[in-house]
Amino acid sequence: MNTFDVLSLPVSLTFSEEDIKDAFTCSPQGETELSARNLLIEPSSRLAEWMKIKGIPQNKHATLPNDLINLFSKTAKVIGTVKELTEKHKRASSLLTRTLLNKELFEKRSALEEISREIQSMEKGCLTKFSEIEKVPNEELVNETLQTLKFLRKWSAQVNEAFGLLFV
Repeated sequence: MNTFDVLSLPVSLTFSEEDIKDAFTCSPQGETELSARNLLIEPSSRLAEWMKIKGIPQNKHATLPNDLINLFSKTAKVIGTVKELTEKHKRASSLLTRTLLNKELFEKRSALEEISREIQSMEKGCLTKFSEIEKVPNEELVNETLQTLKFLRKWSAQVNEAFGLLFV
C-alpha cells in the first residue's frame, strides 16, 4: 500500500492541499493517515513519492534553473546579514546604536518579505508543472522540479527563521 492508497487517493500530483485534507478527514485518522496527509501536502514529498511509485529514479545532481541559483545567492546574503545585524544588536550597549541597527533590520525585513514572495512564486511555478509531468513524465524535468521544490522548502524555513530573529 502506497501513501496515496492510505488516504484512498489515486496516484496523482495535481491534488490541492484541500483535496488532501478532505481525504484525511474521510479516513480513519490514525498515525498512518496523519503521516500520509503530511507527506502528500508537501509538494516535494508528494513528487518524490509519486516518482517512487512510477519507478522514476531521483537524481540529486539535476540541473537547476538559473533563477533558482540567483535566488540562492540573494537568500544567503540577506539571511547572513540578518544574523550579523541581530548579533550586533544584542551586543549593542547604547540606545543610539540599537536604534541605527533597528533601521537596518527593518530594511532586511523588507528584503526577507521579497524573498518569501519569490519563493512562493517559484513554488507556484513548479506546481503548475505537475499536470505536464503527469502526462509526460520527462525524467529530467521531474528531477529538476523535485530539486527546485526541495531547495525552496529549505530556504523558506531559513527565511522564516530569519524573520524570527528580527522579533527577538
